[in-house]
Amino acid sequence: MIFIGYRLVAELQQQPSAKYPEEVSLEFRVPKSDWVEKILPQLKYKEVSLLELPKIEKSEFGDIVARINDAWKQYSMGEYAKVLVECRKAMEALTTTVKNRGFQKEITDEKGNKRSVPDWEKALGDKEIGSIVEVFVQKLFGFLAPGSHQGRSINRENAEFAIMNTHALVNYVIKKLDLEIAHY
Repeated sequence: MIFIGYRLVAELQQQPSAKYPEEVSLEFRVPKSDWVEKILPQLKYKEVSLLELPKIEKSEFGDIVARINDAWKQYSMGEYAKVLVECRKAMEALTTTVKNRGFQKEITDEKGNKRSVPDWEKALGDKEIGSIVEVFVQKLFGFLAPGSHQGRSINRENAEFAIMNTHALVNYVIKKLDLEIAHY
């Protein structure tokens, strides 16, 4: 629901006329769907759609959820570069959480260096989906990295891409982790 308030100015019709600004709070509820579909178009604001995203409310994933919420807050304030920063922090927290839950594997890079990475196949309980998520996570990290936008400003479209993909991935992985943990 949306709450709306108004500021009124009263003017006495006398000589000399006098104006008395007065704050009056008239609160009423407007359903979100009416706000998006009826009121905003009449105000010539912009064309928008109401999109419902699942709220991520898992307390054991508090740091990740807080980063996603901070990213949405930065998005609403038009701080698009900060959206990417918060999304990157959420992704870092997600990969750390997956590894800390025992879903990790060791890989060797082309220089022979070994490092621990999330084992998405094991975490998600599916070889094919795990492989897809592994590539997706790598590509999303590449998009969220500051160097990928070097010399370019980060615009609304970048922020939308970052936050919607990060939100969806985090939501998916958290739900799958809960299911996998339940099976053990």
